[in-house]
Amino acid sequence: MRGLLICCLGSVFFHGAAAVAEPGVGTPTEVSCARAQSFEKTFRIAQQGEIFAAGWTGPLRKPVVARIAGGAVRWCREDLDAGGKSSVTGMIARDGNLFVALSVPASSGTVFERLTAQGWLRRGGHGAATVTVLLKLNAENGQSVAGTFLTASADNGSAAEFRLKSMQWDAENLRITAWAGWQPRMKNRVPMTCTGAGPFLTTVILLPDLKTVLDAKAERCVCCE
Repeated sequence: MRGLLICCLGSVFFHGAAAVAEPGVGTPTEVSCARAQSFEKTFRIAQQGEIFAAGWTGPLRKPVVARIAGGAVRWCREDLDAGGKSSVTGMIARDGNLFVALSVPASSGTVFERLTAQGWLRRGGHGAATVTVLLKLNAENGQSVAGTFLTASADNGSAAEFRLKSMQWDAENLRITAWAGWQPRMKNRVPMTCTGAGPFLTTVILLPDLKTVLDAKAERCVCCE
C-alpha cells in the first residue's frame, strides 16, 4: 500500500483560487507538529510561499496534515484518525479549502463518520477492502468542513476496493479518478454492472460541498440511471 500511496500522491496537483500551484512533491515521511522543519521532505503542495503537507506520526503511523507558512506551523491535524488505520493519498485545494483523500479499510472507516454525516456516501461499509474517504478542511485554520466516502460494492454487500489515482478540478467541480475493485457506484449510489475482472478505472465528478455526485462512470461498466 505504501508504494501505491507514493504513486498516487505524485499525480495529484494543488490548485489555488486564482492560479495553478506547483505539483505535489516528496514522499510521505514521519513528521512532528512541533517542528516545521520535519515537513520539508514529506509530501507537500505549494503556492505563494505556503505549503500544505501530509505525513504520519508515532508508532501507529497516524496521518498528519499541516499548513506551513513563513517557516512556522500554522495548523497541524494529527487527530483525523487516532488509530492509524488510514493514510493520506492526495490533496488538492481551492477557494480557501483543502481537500484531503485518505485510504482506510472499510470496516475501520467508522472513525470518519462524524465528518461524513452529511456527505454523498456517509459510511465506508463492511469488510477489509481499502476504500477512500475525502475530507474538506478550511485551508486557513484546518477545521473540518465536510466529508464523504467513496467506495465500490462487492457481490456479498460488503465494500469493494476504491483507490485514488488522481484529483483535479473540472471547472468548479472536483474530478476523482480511481481504481474500483468491483462494481463502482452510480451517482445515485447504486452499484454499476461491470464485465470482466477488476479493477475498473472510475471517474466521479463531485460538487465541492461533497454532498452530490454530478456524474459517475467506469470502463467496462454500465449503469441504468
